[in-house]
Amino acid sequence: MNKIVQKVAVAAPVCAVFLLFFVLPVALMLSASFERIDTLTLEVVERFTFAQYFKFLTDSFYLRILLNTLWISAGTTLVSLLVGYPVALHMSRLEGLSRQIILIIVLSPLLISHAVLNFGWLIVLNSNGLVNSTLRSAGLIQTPLPLLHTALAVILGLVHSHLPFIVLPIENALRSVRPEVSRAAVSLGANSFRLFRYVTLPLSIKGIVTGSVIVFSLSASSFVIPVVLGGVRVRTMASVAFEEVMLNLNAPFAAAVSLLLLAMTTIAVAALGWIGRKLQPPALVQQAAKPASEGAA
Repeated sequence: MNKIVQKVAVAAPVCAVFLLFFVLPVALMLSASFERIDTLTLEVVERFTFAQYFKFLTDSFYLRILLNTLWISAGTTLVSLLVGYPVALHMSRLEGLSRQIILIIVLSPLLISHAVLNFGWLIVLNSNGLVNSTLRSAGLIQTPLPLLHTALAVILGLVHSHLPFIVLPIENALRSVRPEVSRAAVSLGANSFRLFRYVTLPLSIKGIVTGSVIVFSLSASSFVIPVVLGGVRVRTMASVAFEEVMLNLNAPFAAAVSLLLLAMTTIAVAALGWIGRKLQPPALVQQAAKPASEGAA
């Protein structure tokens, strides 16, 4: 009985926070999304209607924004994976001071505000910025490239900001693999490519999926980076929800947009989880690859 009371006492604060700061706001947004208001008087003119969802799903303008958000989030996740995996692989092979230095560099975007990161990219990508100035000096271009206020600029900013969230899970997965596994594969004739393809990569799938889920979710809901680096040319679901609340005073439509964004993110996360389960090696292989102490536990 005492153990049950202890478990309830430990879980109760967590459940209370979850209910108060997630379930309750989502329930309020769900309720608001079925209302229709007069944007002049802000009075509710209809209590239960699917008008907000119908407005979004039947307008090609909003559907393009939905697809654009999906494309930017997927692109950010893919680029973060391509950049972060080699970093995580290298970190997993380091010890001591060398690993600590790389870890500080990886975590550095989290130590700086998004505003500072965005203004840094503004300096790099604008028409007189570092990239265009370098290319013009080398004689490769005559007119500045339109790098700013593009999906590319937004993806670069998101990758810079969210890279630690994919590096650390992958590095943790790689460090949990016993060194003897790689040595055994090499002793059996595996070259570097086959070692990576059939040993390292499959055993790091869990870290890849975990990091991809985090980066995709953060990218889909990001607001500051798309607004600053994308401007009015690159619209996302988060920016639409903000504009509907702050400029158009249409809170029910903003609630519907937010819930559709939540649904899109949930579906994408579920798809990533399903892909991860399909690609993971058999449980017996994973157990054999774990350190002896962890496997015994």
